[in-house]
Amino acid sequence: MLSTSRMQMPSWMPVLGIQARLILGLGLCLLADFLFFGHRAEIGFSIFIVAVAFAIMLAGAGRASAHRAWIAVLTVIVGVAPSVLHWDFLSGLIAVLALAMCALIMNLRVNAFNLKMVKALLIFLRRWPLGFVKDMITLGRVKRRKRVMPNYAKLAFAWFLPLTLFPVFLYLFSSSNPVIEQWLLNIQLGKFFEKLDFARIVFWSIAFALIWPFLRVKFKRKLKTEKAKLQVKQATELEANQSYRTLTDDIFGYKAVVRSLVLFNGLFAVQSVLDAFYLWGSQELPVGTTYANYAHKGVYTLIIAALLAALFVLIASRSGAPTAKSKLIKVLLLTWTVQTALLVVSCIARLTNYVDVYAMTYLRLLAIIGVALVLVGVLTIIVKLAQNRDNSWLLKVNILTAVGVLYIISLSNTAGFIAHYNVNHAQNKRFDTWYLINLGPQAIPAIDAEIRKDLENDSLRTTQEILELSKARFSLANRSLREIENWRLWSLRNQLLVNYLRSNPMPTKSKPIAKKQVPVEPQAPTKLQTEPSDSKTRYRDDPGL
Repeated sequence: MLSTSRMQMPSWMPVLGIQARLILGLGLCLLADFLFFGHRAEIGFSIFIVAVAFAIMLAGAGRASAHRAWIAVLTVIVGVAPSVLHWDFLSGLIAVLALAMCALIMNLRVNAFNLKMVKALLIFLRRWPLGFVKDMITLGRVKRRKRVMPNYAKLAFAWFLPLTLFPVFLYLFSSSNPVIEQWLLNIQLGKFFEKLDFARIVFWSIAFALIWPFLRVKFKRKLKTEKAKLQVKQATELEANQSYRTLTDDIFGYKAVVRSLVLFNGLFAVQSVLDAFYLWGSQELPVGTTYANYAHKGVYTLIIAALLAALFVLIASRSGAPTAKSKLIKVLLLTWTVQTALLVVSCIARLTNYVDVYAMTYLRLLAIIGVALVLVGVLTIIVKLAQNRDNSWLLKVNILTAVGVLYIISLSNTAGFIAHYNVNHAQNKRFDTWYLINLGPQAIPAIDAEIRKDLENDSLRTTQEILELSKARFSLANRSLREIENWRLWSLRNQLLVNYLRSNPMPTKSKPIAKKQVPVEPQAPTKLQTEPSDSKTRYRDDPGL
């Protein structure tokens, strides 16, 4: 749990005001212009995230304790690690979420790692894109009655004197000092205004609007005059919730739930038996039904059925429901949830069988991960029913599981994994050479393995196909070696790939070694044997989808 006590502010750690935060925001915009304008985001994105985190800690150092500051630093380090390894959408999203958590921790908006933290994070993300616009609209509106003049008037008077006297002193010094006069004459404002094109102005505006909510974390506070309206709204919502609970109890009554569970258990048992015959066994499908259709098309509908079953279980076993204390309903719910878990396992088996024959793609890998998360959710529902846990525990466990899986994916080389899997498992007639090439430079080690295998084993590939694969490998390697020279495009994964390219040249066919010919004795012809039919070999003769 995070500490809520505030450390006494020393003189060197003041609370930054609105002006200091504006200066920090402009400085970060300048850094964003240097790193991103006209350039790709690789290591520059990680540098920028660390700079924004430093600005957040500088702005909130007077409020948070040292304990909170260290937790915020650790959160940023964990969040920015995937983008240092390789920048993509998922690693960038994790870094932004870690930055938002840092801002919430430093501004005392998060006190513990629970569901309230998730709610605070969602509120911050909802406010994030238009936070600066809302702050400018409401500037001087809150507590206006207690102030003699608005904030913008104070800001104008604060800058009036320095901006007026500074040019006067500058003119006097330039008149008396030839060096300063020469400096002023060498300043060419024309080049400065040449860079202020429309695209750069739009870039700065968007960058500042996105940076500002991190520097000034402020949730909307209800004024005293709005408390009465809030109480009326809460009373209305309470009445609506009571009527909703009454309607839910009527629909999900004891008799309705028992009858539903009996029917659902029977239907799911039929589906499980059919999977046992056709998916796991050796039973032939009806005429007109292909194994590709049975394995691939039925996955998504079964996942929808599993999600509906999980939702029904959560509603029927909710706390305070009349069906929550019945032992018969609990047994029926456990039986149905176990059958739902078996249904999800059969979905995973269908996908893996399909992938074994028709190769791996990004979408198929995403489908397998999604089905695995659904399986984890169903298993946690079984634990919830067996140990009488509440729905908040179930939600926390599934959120942590999903976040952990996404973080592991962001650290993994997905393109390299798909390429190696296709090279090692896909059949020749199903091998997609162009998809392997389109995976990008991270597929080069797998391309080398495929070229080496084709050259050494005299595969059925034509010389033209091997030549096209070699040309693609050469082009991808040159692109990687050229990009690594630009520090803005550096990443740890790209550096590891360049190290591999420098130590592993393109595979070529080695010269055959002459061997003595050994006479072969003729053998009697043997009886032809057919391969046994199982759940995997039957997919190979299918034309696919």
